[in-house]
Amino acid sequence: AIAILEDVYEKGAITVASTHMNEIKNYSAMHPDYENAAMKFDKDSLRPLYILQLKKSGKSHALWISKQMGINDKILTKAEKYLTKKEYDFITVSNSKIRKASIQVEKKTYYNFEIGDRVYINTLKQSGIVYKPKNHQDQVEVFFEGEIETLHIRLLKLEIRAEDLYPAGYDMDQIFRSFKERKLERDIERGSKKTLKKIKKFGIDELLKE
Repeated sequence: AIAILEDVYEKGAITVASTHMNEIKNYSAMHPDYENAAMKFDKDSLRPLYILQLKKSGKSHALWISKQMGINDKILTKAEKYLTKKEYDFITVSNSKIRKASIQVEKKTYYNFEIGDRVYINTLKQSGIVYKPKNHQDQVEVFFEGEIETLHIRLLKLEIRAEDLYPAGYDMDQIFRSFKERKLERDIERGSKKTLKKIKKFGIDELLKE
């Protein structure tokens, strides 16, 4: 990787390279024409803060993030040892644990979230409301803090079902109408051609029902 960066540098090009490799960061710190930089992020929510810090080498926080995501402590302890000492265990599986025949692994099933369900977002430690049910990639659109986030279904936990939150026949669209109106206003202000075509074809009221 360093050799590639050097080759591009020798050709007179200006290069921006993103990496988690400490060896490259150290090389950049020593080279007179290279400069390290890091992007800040919120450790509690794992969301980017979009703040560039020059003359600083960023940390990947891989072990910390892995712990937040629920990776087993035993694995994290071994990973930390491998990172610092580079001495590997080279464990081999005993014959008693080798599977003699293939077995059918049952695919884990998740709750089929519905529009209006109140859910807990594990990584953000916040609650939100389901805006759209899961798609073919098992992703669910969740409304929280005035925004829509697309999250994998495994990151969500059902708190209260929509049918227990709202009376029978309740217009679920009312929950998100103010958000849709604000989003539509922003799209119109920035001159979104896609949005303007939809307005011309269907009208604003129909767009707000989507």
